[in-house]
Amino acid sequence: MNTIYQAKSITLAEINRRWLKTDMSEGVEMARTTFYRHKCAIEVIFGIYIDCDKKNGNKYYIGNEYVLREDSVQNWMLSTLSVGNMVEESQSLHNRILLEHVPSGGEKLQQVIKAMRGGRVFKEERCSQ
Repeated sequence: MNTIYQAKSITLAEINRRWLKTDMSEGVEMARTTFYRHKCAIEVIFGIYIDCDKKNGNKYYIGNEYVLREDSVQNWMLSTLSVGNMVEESQSLHNRILLEHVPSGGEKLQQVIKAMRGGRVFKEERCSQ
C-alpha cells in the first residue's frame, strides 16, 4: 500500500521490482494472486481501495486517498504496521537498527474501554512524590 501511495500510480511489474529489492522477498517475485489477496485484505481491514487504471497502462493507485488523511483507528493501525514492515523489509540491517522499547498500552486501553462501556470514570493510580 505504501509503495502504491508513494508512487501515486504504478504497474504491477514496478511493484514487483521494488518488492525484489526487499529482504522479505528472498529473491522471489510476488505472484499476481498474492498481490490481489493483499489488495483485498487492505480494502477489508483499512477501507482503502486500490484501483487499476487500465487505460493508463494498468497502473495501480489509491482510489480513495482522502481516507489516508482522516484521523482514525485504521490509519493508526496502518501507520503502526508500516513501521513494522519497514524494519522487516530491512532485515539485513538488523544489527544497525536500534529499536527503543515501547511499553504496551494494550492492558490500560482494555481497562479504559471497559470503563467507558460501563459509563464509569477510569482513574489511573499514580505514586505521589
